[in-house]
Amino acid sequence: MYRRVWSEIDLDNLKHNLRILKTYVGPVGLWAVVKADAYGHGSVEISKAIQNSNIRGLCVASLEEAIELRENNIKVEILVLGETVPEGVPLLQHHKITQCLFRPEHLEGWGKQLDSNLPAPNIHVKIDTGMHRLGVPPASLKNLAREFQKGPFEPTGIFSHFHVADTDSKSTNSSLNKFRKALKESQWMEKFPKCERHIANSPALLRGPEYYMDSVRLGYLLYGSKPNGINLKTCPPVLPVMSVHARVVDRKTIEKGEGFGYGNIKKFNEPKRLAIVPIGYADGYMRNLTGSAEVLLRGKRAPVVGAISMDFLYVDISEIPDVEIGDKVTILGKQGNDEITMMDLALWGKTIPYEMLCSFGKRPPRQFKNTESKLKI
Repeated sequence: MYRRVWSEIDLDNLKHNLRILKTYVGPVGLWAVVKADAYGHGSVEISKAIQNSNIRGLCVASLEEAIELRENNIKVEILVLGETVPEGVPLLQHHKITQCLFRPEHLEGWGKQLDSNLPAPNIHVKIDTGMHRLGVPPASLKNLAREFQKGPFEPTGIFSHFHVADTDSKSTNSSLNKFRKALKESQWMEKFPKCERHIANSPALLRGPEYYMDSVRLGYLLYGSKPNGINLKTCPPVLPVMSVHARVVDRKTIEKGEGFGYGNIKKFNEPKRLAIVPIGYADGYMRNLTGSAEVLLRGKRAPVVGAISMDFLYVDISEIPDVEIGDKVTILGKQGNDEITMMDLALWGKTIPYEMLCSFGKRPPRQFKNTESKLKI
């Protein structure tokens, strides 16, 4: 590692989270959501760490994400939650990848591209129950069932998605009822009795088992972030999987009234001592964090000041004596008796923790702890 910034991915914490979440949901299947590079944690290493842990499977956003996992020897079932164009169907077949269907006309286009030498891919049908993003209208399920019965594809799953499970009980219950009603009125389960039903995400998990059905899809909780919201049950004691750190690369003294950084956006009424830390918005540390965010240095909180640039930021160390070049700076995670959480960063950046999780990406080198250890549940 030649740059003094890195992220640590604690696979022991990941396995702890998976263990207690599996206990929490009981006999229900658990899909681990590893889309967006496992929310910035590294999808290949995360998948390798948990694929032998009796999980139901892995969820990704695209065929490309699924193929990357297959090419890295990931053997469990993989469900693509986004669209795959007809030309991608032979790849679904070759890599044995399960595909989401959210428009009835998908079947015709996919059918024309099937490789007759390989089995058709399994299909999970998505129903729109209120988010109005992706999903088959509930009223079209009867016709869709007839199309499945005529063609080469088999629906092995049917699902929907809660979009306000952390904030709106009425809307969430409405979505659940629409899902159940759609299955009943279409007689879907009578026609396809082996079809797996799933709708619950991380916030819905904390609403109780009536939301679980046959399986649940967990991402946010799996990575150790705790949903905040109304009417949620006590969160199981998940642990953060990601932490982000850097080291001080230089120190500067700024005189009273002197500008520093792009735009001279901050000036002080007294001399200040600043530490230069090699992380910036290209690493996922957003520009709008300045003026509100803090880091941990020598076990104490220190404010981020001035403009955050592409590769560096400034930290006011005037109240922390004897800071040295090379001192560890914790951007996210624990240092001493204090901790910067993902929720802290989200509040400071006026965004959501999901965005912060995904933002750190691959530029800060990842250090995986206990990569080769295996989880037995």
